Amino acid sequence: MSVSTLIDSQPEQLYTFLCHQSPFITQAWFHRSTSSNCKLMSLWSVRDPVSEKQRKFLRFFWQTQPDGNFDSSLSSIEDDCIYMSCSPSGRRMIKFFQSKDKTSTKRRLEVWNHSTLESTIHCSEKLHGTFYFDEWFGGVAWSPDEQKVLYVAEQPTDPTTSFFDTDCKPEQKKGEQFIRQVDFGETYTGKRLATLFVFDMSQIYRVEGIDKEMAVSDPQWSPDGRHIVFVGRYLESYPLGVKYCYNRPSVLLFAKLALSKDHAQLEDIQYLTNPREEPLDWCARSPRFHPSGDWIVYLSTPKVPQDVHNGTSILGLIQCKPWKRITLIDISHPHNKNDFPGLYLHALPNNPWQDAQTLVLDSIWNSQSVLLRVKNVSPNITDSSQVDIQRIDTCGDGKDRENIFVLDVHFNNILLNASNPLCSPCLYLLRLDEDRIQDRIQLTDALNLSSALDWIEPTDLPQSDNMPSYDETFQAFVVYPRPSYLGKKMSLICYPHGGPHSSHLIQFQLGVVFLALRGYAVLMVNFRGSLGRGQESLTSLVGKIGYQDVEECVVATKWALNIIPTLSSETLVGALGGSHGGFLSAHLACQYPSIYRVAVLRNPVTNIVSMHSSTDIRDWCFTEIGYSTWQNEDKIQSLMAYPEMLDRMWKHSPVSHIHNCQAPTLLLLGGSDRRVPPSQGIEWHQLLRSKQIPTKLLWYPDSDHSISDSPSNDDAWIHTLLWLEEYLSKINGESGI
Repeated sequence: MSVSTLIDSQPEQLYTFLCHQSPFITQAWFHRSTSSNCKLMSLWSVRDPVSEKQRKFLRFFWQTQPDGNFDSSLSSIEDDCIYMSCSPSGRRMIKFFQSKDKTSTKRRLEVWNHSTLESTIHCSEKLHGTFYFDEWFGGVAWSPDEQKVLYVAEQPTDPTTSFFDTDCKPEQKKGEQFIRQVDFGETYTGKRLATLFVFDMSQIYRVEGIDKEMAVSDPQWSPDGRHIVFVGRYLESYPLGVKYCYNRPSVLLFAKLALSKDHAQLEDIQYLTNPREEPLDWCARSPRFHPSGDWIVYLSTPKVPQDVHNGTSILGLIQCKPWKRITLIDISHPHNKNDFPGLYLHALPNNPWQDAQTLVLDSIWNSQSVLLRVKNVSPNITDSSQVDIQRIDTCGDGKDRENIFVLDVHFNNILLNASNPLCSPCLYLLRLDEDRIQDRIQLTDALNLSSALDWIEPTDLPQSDNMPSYDETFQAFVVYPRPSYLGKKMSLICYPHGGPHSSHLIQFQLGVVFLALRGYAVLMVNFRGSLGRGQESLTSLVGKIGYQDVEECVVATKWALNIIPTLSSETLVGALGGSHGGFLSAHLACQYPSIYRVAVLRNPVTNIVSMHSSTDIRDWCFTEIGYSTWQNEDKIQSLMAYPEMLDRMWKHSPVSHIHNCQAPTLLLLGGSDRRVPPSQGIEWHQLLRSKQIPTKLLWYPDSDHSISDSPSNDDAWIHTLLWLEEYLSKINGESGI
């Protein structure tokens, strides 16, 4: 079966085909053995809308002789296996299992030695709660001798009971079962304090010595196996959500890990960073030991006056004993798109070292994630200008038309997850020498849709008719069906990203190609405020949401209508977006009703006035409209919104323009969303109904802000297409542009 045979099929058939044919890579590792033959392993996930599950499988690769071709094999993974980690040599693998029934959650660990089950152990609720494997609080680390594993899990909670329980046990706290416990917000409901545990292949020990009010993540062993480094975050008295937010303080800690027969204890704990004293180290994370163990490199997002949720990161270095901190890569100030814009990434690879003075990592540069090589890394440098930052063209043809993420590094060998808007993720082995790519080996096949679809690369657009400076430009790109494939009239969908400080990347997006294969050109807009263009461009949006970003979406829309030959000013246009993208789509439908004739909003911000008191990121509601009072030392004042603030919130909100709205609107809401409360979408739905505008609201009770779970995400994309097809086909071609 091919895409061409599905052009006239039911939407769910095409969507299922795309899901099954485009698995995505979640992890990959080199086996660091003494053998000269390269061996590696990769973990994949594939959406299965039919079974409403994410299927997982392993692919193994090995060379039968040095520099020879690779053979491979495939193995499926149990449904209740939620994570796995391979030891450095590849000899051992640990699997984490978690399953729920009506009354309890069962957890266990398994360690496999090649094909032999070496150890299995159950984790009781008294030992710990849920495992953490996400990007903010996760982390699994093998000791250098491969005899111990550090991992992160929720601290056990004290049991509670009613005042009226006549059979109360001594360990139960009477009358405390309804006390609200603060947590870290969106996706962390009921998760408060992640802490460290160590498994020695026979027993699990909680690591003692960590502050009981600190949540930890990303543990790493020193090369000699005696010390560890990890990230710590405190629950504040006025907690804010952490997910996607790089303006939350965190610290790096270094300690000796002492293990006895029945005890694991941290000794000689050192706080390597202090966000209160050094603003550059405000959100320190991703510590990585140098192979010598003498120093540590790490990322941090500095505290800046605008206090946006995401921004340019720095690369720091800490020398161990004597302690010394230096900045390797600082915030950059690019003057054109070829200048290094600064670092934009969440974490370094687990092993980022190509050699003793060279790091390999990925970072957003304009509208793509690219491969960077950072040379001359040393505690002896006296100025960050001594560090050499090289962008590597991973395609090797000078065009660099792909998006990459670094999965693992082993000397000159680099594992890459590569894709582009028309090709699904593919696993590549890249071999680098001093100044060029020595070899590029494609290890897996990819779904290639270039026979049916085309795309226009990210293009610099001016925010107005004058000739602006670089930091006054923004980028947009388009994925669209080839006329020979489509054979019918095409419509345009404007699809701004959320955040607003995130970015559309030139990677494969299943929802985008799904719409494109059904006849829609999809315009992705990286308005000013997006990542990858420098700090000045990013912070230019502060105080201007609902104005600057809206106008740039309109500029991009007119550009797309003009540049794609089969589109024109008569083309019908829809608006699609989630979170801040939903905020923008609602604005577009209201401020430019003659252009944007249909809207699809996923968990949209519609009224900042009503949102500010119920979201887990109240600071966003102040910062993005131009107030920084949230960070005042007077915590009581910073929790309050005064009348002039509420007035400005209203003026920046889509609801202030609702009287102009004419667009039939589909709302997709996650019932468990704590980032943008579902009441935002419900309020919008009720206002549209009062104006007798066609509208439908889909409620996914267990979905959070991203609505990425199965079956909710799959259902949402099918409904999105059906809504666009129903209402764009009803509207005549008078677009008014």
